[in-house]
Amino acid sequence: MTVPSPVLVTGGAGYVGTALISRLLKLGSTVRALDWELATDTGRLSDSRVTWLEGDVRQPGMVRRAIQGCRSVVHLAAISDVASFELNPAMARSVNLEGLQSVLSEAAEAEVEELVLVTHCQGDSHHEFDRVERVRESVVEQALSRGLPTATLRVPPLCGWSPRMRFDLPLHHAVAREYFREGGTDLSPASSHEGLHLDDLLELLMLILTWPPSISAGGVYDLGVESQRRSDLAAKSEIRLYGGVEAELVRSPETEFGWKAQRTMSQARAELLDRLSRGQFPDALTSPAYHNAESLRQRPRGENRPAA
Repeated sequence: MTVPSPVLVTGGAGYVGTALISRLLKLGSTVRALDWELATDTGRLSDSRVTWLEGDVRQPGMVRRAIQGCRSVVHLAAISDVASFELNPAMARSVNLEGLQSVLSEAAEAEVEELVLVTHCQGDSHHEFDRVERVRESVVEQALSRGLPTATLRVPPLCGWSPRMRFDLPLHHAVAREYFREGGTDLSPASSHEGLHLDDLLELLMLILTWPPSISAGGVYDLGVESQRRSDLAAKSEIRLYGGVEAELVRSPETEFGWKAQRTMSQARAELLDRLSRGQFPDALTSPAYHNAESLRQRPRGENRPAA
């Protein structure tokens, strides 16, 4: 498996970004990583094959510098959860929409071979966060019509270990509360949370980046639990309509790439409990570093950091 290099990962210092970069390095790829803030070493990967750039995806000049010479782009830089979005909706809309437009424009100008967008819809079409995510997907579809090969991965809440760990994700938070017995409550049903293991997402990303861009071009891949269940019944393309967004073709990653999520929430829970029992993340519930909204809240106004 070979991924054409270099790869630009926006939001590279985030939960998904650091794990993706680690996986790309294992495949021998070179990486450009663009993120709003690189002042701390949380989640940073020290490797000569990674070029770290500190900057805002809403600044075309910075994106142009980062994307120069790259063959593919994985766009992760975004306000990626409802709690963080609600802290400053105007800023979040700007990061998620203007940032995406900037990256798409520069990718088209640089003639990259492929751009992959990851969206984080929460399943509530009435919430502004989800509406913005749907708009982002339609913006990417428009870029495809202008000749930029694109693919979109629509992911449910994620779980699993990352070099830049998060404990505001639903399963992680529940497991941490269970482990530290916060409030004396037994939360053993934490394993019933539905979502997607980060390693499964990374494996699909590797397949998309490895295969010819023409295979995934224009694809919208819904990786939610319900979508996977429907795929079990009929592994074929289907049309889905969302309020306020044009009808779109949602394609099956199982049909096109042979990909299917392999890891369960119970497995993710066991892995996390093992790390906690070995003394990792003693401040999982209290440190803002593990909670996006808390981290944003403590930053000076106007300096919120967008990272997936």
